[in-house]
Amino acid sequence: MIYLLRNQPSDSIEFNVSNIPETREGYRFEVEGDLYNCHAVNSRNSEWTLAYGLPSSDENSALFRLRGESIDYSTTATRPIAGSIANDGTMAAIVHDDSNTRAVGLTVVKDDEVTVDMQLESVIADILVRPDGEVVAIATRPPDECVYTFDTLSGKQRWKYTLPRETPHVLGYHGSDNLLILGRKPREEPYVALDTHGEVAWGCDRYHSQRPFRKRVREWLSQRSPIGDSRNI
Repeated sequence: MIYLLRNQPSDSIEFNVSNIPETREGYRFEVEGDLYNCHAVNSRNSEWTLAYGLPSSDENSALFRLRGESIDYSTTATRPIAGSIANDGTMAAIVHDDSNTRAVGLTVVKDDEVTVDMQLESVIADILVRPDGEVVAIATRPPDECVYTFDTLSGKQRWKYTLPRETPHVLGYHGSDNLLILGRKPREEPYVALDTHGEVAWGCDRYHSQRPFRKRVREWLSQRSPIGDSRNI
């Protein structure tokens, strides 16, 4: 019993870190005589590309959605620093405030309209749009150390998950259940997987070993209690 409480065994989860979209630097193209130097990232199905960056004229930054080599949509954006794009072309980007070096804004473009333009208080570590384009997840750095998900149409927060003493990194969505995979470092093996309600659906051995002892006792007893028998620890 003591061994089980110290280290709950966990099944493996099939998630290949090589499938995490990589942001490319030095992506250049010309628009109306201006040469843009951008970062770029592809959708999971490789149908779309989100490019974001500054023109050579050093005027307004922009977000571009490309289908193949053709620009399908563009909009201005204040100093974008990170972004993600879904299989349906929904784009999300983290932007800077002109007067601050912290990432303080979230911009979402869905169906060729800016549906979300909101201020954020935390410094952002990662951003990822779910492949179906309905949800965007952001991970924040200490002292916040959380993952937030927002509806891409309304901007309403769906849930928040805290990873104490760690900077969570969003690795990707997995399977038909759309599990959100988190790691402790970028492009690391999965640490924990969250379901669409923000509840833990899976955790690696290290995750289980670091959970509070009281919670592990409660779960161990609940798994062995008869149906209808409730116990409080």
